[in-house]
Amino acid sequence: MVLTLALASNIEYVRGRINGEAVAFEQDLAGSWVTNVDQSSDNRYELDLEMEDAAGNIGTYHETIVYVLPRFITDRTQLDIDEQTVKGYLNASDMERVESHTELIAGYLAVPVTVKKNWKTGDLPRVSDFKRIRDNVEKIRSGYVIRADTPETPAQPLNTWQKWNDLEQILYDVFWIYFNNLNNKDYCGEISAGEEIGVI
Repeated sequence: MVLTLALASNIEYVRGRINGEAVAFEQDLAGSWVTNVDQSSDNRYELDLEMEDAAGNIGTYHETIVYVLPRFITDRTQLDIDEQTVKGYLNASDMERVESHTELIAGYLAVPVTVKKNWKTGDLPRVSDFKRIRDNVEKIRSGYVIRADTPETPAQPLNTWQKWNDLEQILYDVFWIYFNNLNNKDYCGEISAGEEIGVI
């Protein structure tokens, strides 16, 4: 995996450790500092770096980076059930995905949730697990902006593929809106709404 850093233009050398492994960075044509690292199983990268400028001054940089690109399954169909595809079953990886996405999105929104981590094959979800998952998704849905077509939080029991599609669609919609809002920038620092220019 390629890791890229944008640093001050006076930096001439970058070295250190990523996840405990020694690394050296090279500067690319665009001026960014790049290195190759092994992809971590949990997508966490502990950076412990030194940067040296032209005058020989050395600065340190310590950071933990987590790359998270959630995957949502919202397209289950009756055919998945009939043909017994992977999407036709609720398994540990589905539970883990929904719980971890819930925790991630709730963290961005500062919505308090309780999740179960480390679902494993053979773990049997209880009624209380389904209630917690549903209640958490409802907290996220009611705690942020949603689309006009975002589904309602499904009622218990969570026993149909439509209800699981709806749960993950809610999480996807909130995640998508949140990150698109982060990318909204004011043009020249000004916001205008409803102004009529040139009217006397």
